[in-house]
Amino acid sequence: MRRPIRSGTDQATNRFLDSLRAKRLTESTVREKQRTLLRFRCWLADEGHVTSLTAVGETEAHEYRRWLDEQLSPRSWNAMLASVAQFFDWAARHNVVIINPFERVRPLPVVKTLPPYLTQQEVKALLEACDPETQLRDRAVLEVIYSSALRLRELIRLDLTDVDFGGRTITIRESKGRKDRVVPVGRIAAKLTQRYVQTKRVAAPCDARALFVDDMGNRMAAEDVSNYILAPAIRGAGIQKRVTPHVLRHSCAVHMLENGAGVREVQMLLGHAKITTTQKYLNVIPFELKKAHAASHPGEHRAKPKAEELKWRRGSKWDALRRPHE
Repeated sequence: MRRPIRSGTDQATNRFLDSLRAKRLTESTVREKQRTLLRFRCWLADEGHVTSLTAVGETEAHEYRRWLDEQLSPRSWNAMLASVAQFFDWAARHNVVIINPFERVRPLPVVKTLPPYLTQQEVKALLEACDPETQLRDRAVLEVIYSSALRLRELIRLDLTDVDFGGRTITIRESKGRKDRVVPVGRIAAKLTQRYVQTKRVAAPCDARALFVDDMGNRMAAEDVSNYILAPAIRGAGIQKRVTPHVLRHSCAVHMLENGAGVREVQMLLGHAKITTTQKYLNVIPFELKKAHAASHPGEHRAKPKAEELKWRRGSKWDALRRPHE
């Protein structure tokens, strides 16, 4: 793909990215949006269109959407189109462009899918596939992810000082949206992690602050957790589903709801800014949750209306004018 010609839009792009940083978006998110804008400019150059973002019109906007639709799945190109449209929204508000060419070219509504998760029995088998006597670190890693519903990035960034073993809490620093939060950690997860730190963690690691380190003493990388800890446990448990560390996070949320936790509490644990993000887990409604609802909700135990009363209530609007003997 041809590289775009540098122009005055570089300054506008940098201002846009700085505005995202001011909103406390993570640097990885900002860089991804920067790459998306660069790909858009490369596409403009390849197609022989204008090379300046400030000169883009509705024609280029519609053609770009058609091109994305031909090249990528809707979920993939929706995200790319949304980032480009976000830039032009910002540019129009700050008078960088006269009109927003993407105002009528919007991403498709994303079809909401249920988050993948494991059953409680599957999680039990997954954890037990790691013998704490021979795989203490691996078992502690999986226990902490599941117990505290951590994102993978949050796990690998944990420092020794972030864990309060006495109070059984974990402080997650600069998580999604660069927000800190304190979450509880379960008894077993805390006990195994403390035992790992005291007995198995290498004595002089390269990164002395990191909680979980590899065999060389370096802070664990994301691929270490996915490929060398989670993948063998999945095989050992005989689970056929596609399981990622994030699936354990989803599973924690679903299981807490199954066992009676409120949506607000789960929202705080997961660190969701909006409760609507947490409410997607309610769409799972497993059999256990339905059974608990039927057993405990007071509305399920009210007496049913008599057949005559039910028939009367379903009558026409003129029934109210009839005399009782009619």
